[in-house]
Amino acid sequence: MSTVVAQSLHVFGLRSHVANNIFFFDEQIVIFPSGNHCVKYNVDQKWQKFIPGSDKSQGMLALSISPNRRYLAISETVQEKPVITIYELSSIPCRKRKILNNFDFPVQRFISMAFSPDSKYLLTQTSPPESNLVYWLWEKQKIMAIIRTDSQNNAVYQVSFNPQDNTQVCVTGNGMFKLLRFAEGTLKQTNFQRGEPQNYLAHTWVSDDKIIVGTDTGRLFLFESGDQRWETSIMVKEPTSETKNPGKIQESESLIEFPTISSPVPSYEQVMLASSHSQLAMPQVFALAAYSKGFACSAGPGRVLLFEKMEEKDFYRESREIRIPLDPQSNEPSQSDKQDILCLCFSPSEETLVASTSKNQLYSITMSLTEISKAQIMLELKTRVEELKMENEYQLRLKDMNYSEKIKELTDKFLQEMESLKTKNQVLRTEKEKQDVSHRERIEDLLDKQNRELQDLECCNNQKLLLEYEKYQELQLKSQRMQEEYEKQLRDNDETKSQALEELTEFYEAKLQEKTTLLEEAQEDVRQQLREFEETKKQIEEDEDREIQDIKTKYEKKLRDEKESNLRLKGETGIMRKKFSSLQKEIEERTNDIESLKGEQVKLQGVIKSLEKDILGLKREIQERDETIQDKEKRIYDLKKKNQELEKFKFVLDYKIKELKKQIEPRENEIKVMKEQIQEMEAELERFHKQNMQLELNITELWQKLRATDQEMHRERQKERDLEALVKRFKTDLHNCVAYIQEPRLLKEKVRALFEKYVQRADMVEIAGLNTDLQQEYARQREHLERNLATLKKKVVKDSELHRTEYVRIMQDPSSGCAESADPIMAAPTCAHYQDCQSGFYCQISV
Repeated sequence: MSTVVAQSLHVFGLRSHVANNIFFFDEQIVIFPSGNHCVKYNVDQKWQKFIPGSDKSQGMLALSISPNRRYLAISETVQEKPVITIYELSSIPCRKRKILNNFDFPVQRFISMAFSPDSKYLLTQTSPPESNLVYWLWEKQKIMAIIRTDSQNNAVYQVSFNPQDNTQVCVTGNGMFKLLRFAEGTLKQTNFQRGEPQNYLAHTWVSDDKIIVGTDTGRLFLFESGDQRWETSIMVKEPTSETKNPGKIQESESLIEFPTISSPVPSYEQVMLASSHSQLAMPQVFALAAYSKGFACSAGPGRVLLFEKMEEKDFYRESREIRIPLDPQSNEPSQSDKQDILCLCFSPSEETLVASTSKNQLYSITMSLTEISKAQIMLELKTRVEELKMENEYQLRLKDMNYSEKIKELTDKFLQEMESLKTKNQVLRTEKEKQDVSHRERIEDLLDKQNRELQDLECCNNQKLLLEYEKYQELQLKSQRMQEEYEKQLRDNDETKSQALEELTEFYEAKLQEKTTLLEEAQEDVRQQLREFEETKKQIEEDEDREIQDIKTKYEKKLRDEKESNLRLKGETGIMRKKFSSLQKEIEERTNDIESLKGEQVKLQGVIKSLEKDILGLKREIQERDETIQDKEKRIYDLKKKNQELEKFKFVLDYKIKELKKQIEPRENEIKVMKEQIQEMEAELERFHKQNMQLELNITELWQKLRATDQEMHRERQKERDLEALVKRFKTDLHNCVAYIQEPRLLKEKVRALFEKYVQRADMVEIAGLNTDLQQEYARQREHLERNLATLKKKVVKDSELHRTEYVRIMQDPSSGCAESADPIMAAPTCAHYQDCQSGFYCQISV
């Protein structure tokens, strides 16, 4: 009889305790755990395909899908041992790619997993008490790094990768928020937790350096690079008739409830037992999911909140609230909105949000209905425009007041400083004149003294030179006498040296003759000994040759006998080898024939099996294609109906859009007019800014001139100090010269050194032309200042005329109401500034 094999067609139910238990494979297919399978469910066509779990599995604990939607990782316990299986979703049917079941570290189960952005690495978190975080290169089953995340047996709920960086990971749990970075084969923590520890239930990355984290007390935190940047609390709200409207959630499927087991995910019962009584009323954030505009989070039983990013700041505001509707098909409809939302997932196009609950239910939410209507947007924009107008007007008035006050303060300060500088310059000039007179008198006195002393020194030095010349002549005579005596001594020494050399040569020649006779006698003795040695050597060699020949004849006979025996044995062994080789060849040929037959048999069996598999695969493909054709035909029929309904809806929307445009056009015209007025006011502001900048430039020029005069004063003072120091040094040097009065030669040298050190021709020329250079420089500066004064007067006259014409134009124009209030305020400072500038110019001339 043929056996019947039952195949699963549709599975009802969801395992809510599995971590990350819902996600999209593509826009229509959702993957979730049910029983000992993972189900691929097509939302539009309502078909299911199954990814079977491991044999003898005791239940799934966590799921993770790779960012490229190619791989699925499943954490299970098989015969009380943890196993991670990675499936390849692109193949049909899904096949196992890798199985991780041999671990070099203690582990009971894996409670959370995550793939890296490039899908090459896998992050796994083990349960307490080990609490190890393992960084895998899963294709090679290689552990890249391992670290213990907690040592106090606290629960760890979620791990994840940075969506842009393979080396940065995040871990959250009870009292735990850690950012780790993989570097040099280790995972190192990069952040330090500040403030009170929280029970962080979930987190999601909203950018490459920002993370949103939710707690069991309904608080949301935004962390940027590990530092807290934003915080908000979710408030509990009673559901109203609008929020209970079932039309806000498109699809609600009641699934079969499975028996609960010990779960690593923070289920409703676990968190309620762990939390204190004071926290029972607070909404708990079990799930977070990011999308392009912001993020979605669970906010207590049966409630989801959408947060959108604010334009001005990097913060988020609540934009929409979604509640689970009542289920009329349930035995207890009132309990449907009391189930916790454990997992959230957006579709790739972000048009659909899927949520899984603690009551083993799945809900799909269409995001297009959660957007704010156009009317609300227009109202918000109008209010925003009015607020911006008021803010701009207020800021303009404040700026005008501030600028006028600043200009007044600057002008007062400038006048006071100019007056003080005038008085200082006058005092300095008087002091300078006095010092010039005193310096001239001192220099004249010093020159007279110096001339007198030089004359005295010259007379003394001439006498000393005559005495020195006489001494030099006497010394020259003494040196000639000494040279003659030295030449005589050299001649005597040469004669004694030649006689001693002749005596030594005769003595050593006699010794050489004696030694040569001794050498000839020794050589004759050596020759006789060599002759005797050669005769004894010949006799010994003849005796050894005879003995060698006798031994050689004996051994040659023995070698001949042994060679003959070896030849006989070689012939016998050659015959035996030929017989053995022939037998071995026959055995090898028979074994080769047997192996070839076996290989052909295996190949034929493999071909048969492959053909059978191909036949089965083709049959399955034919069935699947038939099913897909039928499904597509049904879908085409449904789409045609939907198109007809959409065309009707489009006609209604077009009519509403036309009406809204009619209402919007007059308001837009008003906005344009207001914008033009704002632009004109901004242009006027720019003009005033330019005028203020020009005045500030004039002030800076005057400041620079004052600084230049200060620098000249400092230089003059420094010159004065240098002269005083030079006079002091000259006095000390003169005092030192007085000590050599009794020695005229040394005194003359010291006086010359003083003259070369302190008196130079360039100094004499400078003293003569100093007065003329000062007068020329004073006249040149005065001419330059007068020219600058004339040009500045012309500029001030032109600016005042331009300002007067603009003021008349603004007063005559009735449309610029805001400008009328601002112009009188600006006119007064400009006039005052004009007067101040004139007074400043006159002060500059007097200086």
